[in-house]
This record gives sequence, C-alpha cells and structure tokens, in this order.
Amino acid sequence: MDLIFDVELFDDIDEVELIEFGIPRNILVRQDHCNSLPDYKFFKKFRLRKETVMFLLPFLEDRLEFPSDM
Repeated sequence: MDLIFDVELFDDIDEVELIEFGIPRNILVRQDHCNSLPDYKFFKKFRLRKETVMFLLPFLEDRLEFPSDM
C-alpha cells in the first residue's frame, strides 16, 4: 500500500524524515489560568475562586494525569 502525501503540505520536510519519524505533531502550551485571568473571569470560567482551587490542589494533584509532562 503506497501512501501519497500532499507535497504542498510537507514541502519543507524531507520525505525520509516523514518515513522515519512520521508526521510532526503540534504541541500546545498549557495556559496558566490562575495567573493570566483576572479573578472574575477565572470564577466565570471555572465556577470556583482561585483561593478555593489553590486549597484543593494539594489534595487532587496526585490524581491528575496529563498525556505529556510539558
């Protein structure tokens, strides 16, 4: 089975790299909502105050899992 790639999408990537490493992934940076959002927007988004989240975090953080450690 032959794979056909759109040359325009991968014009800057060597075909050998695609075969060896696969199509590159986009890695998104996690946002720090606690520091980036004002208190009222944080509450509107999460329905909790920042202080409440910071209090609960030590009890929950060992149960949180992320696909990557970035």
